[in-house]
Amino acid sequence: MLCEVMRRLLLFRHAKATRSGRGIEDRPRALIERGHKDSATIGAYIAEDALIPDRVLVSPAVRTQETWRFSAPEFRTAVNVETVEALYDATAEGILAVLKETPSSVHSLLVIAHNPGLHELALMVIGSGNVNARARLIEKLPTAGLVVIDFAIDDWRELRRESGIVWHHGNIPGLLRSLGADPKTLLPNGKWPGHVYDWLIELRYDENGHLLESKRIKSFGRGEMNR
Repeated sequence: MLCEVMRRLLLFRHAKATRSGRGIEDRPRALIERGHKDSATIGAYIAEDALIPDRVLVSPAVRTQETWRFSAPEFRTAVNVETVEALYDATAEGILAVLKETPSSVHSLLVIAHNPGLHELALMVIGSGNVNARARLIEKLPTAGLVVIDFAIDDWRELRRESGIVWHHGNIPGLLRSLGADPKTLLPNGKWPGHVYDWLIELRYDENGHLLESKRIKSFGRGEMNR
């Protein structure tokens, strides 16, 4: 039996900011113009791919606060947001401790924070998922980088190492096309809906590898039980 509801974690590194250096105070570092644009771009991506979270946790640094300020308008809906002091300059373990305090009523959580802690946390909790996405993440988590990770848990307190599934949602239609299927006949508007956390798609081929049939047998959303 799978858990009743999965949890989704979005890790968003702040966008491009003014340079750091000797004698420059870190917290007041603001975004540069590119950072403004990149923040809005990621905000639009989150909204267009139906990834809008239930809650947002933001580090108190100026660059993370501005990243949220420039990305939030793209959501076009109100979201519960909280500034968390413990996220500033936090280690992976420190961020994980903050996540575990999230109420179970929150199904999708967006965290805007800093490297190296954010990057190290992603590498710590991911256990499987899209191979290309994992390879890119191992290399780096750039400014304005976004990682989407799903967990088959009922409560944020159950978060642990190598328990997450990383998947770049925009790749699902491409994956289906590469297998010879038409995503528009299997997914609403050809995209994976944000409220769907698990699904079963059947593809049947003949002995020569030609697709005979493709169908979505069932999809499971929030609040549904998969047994």
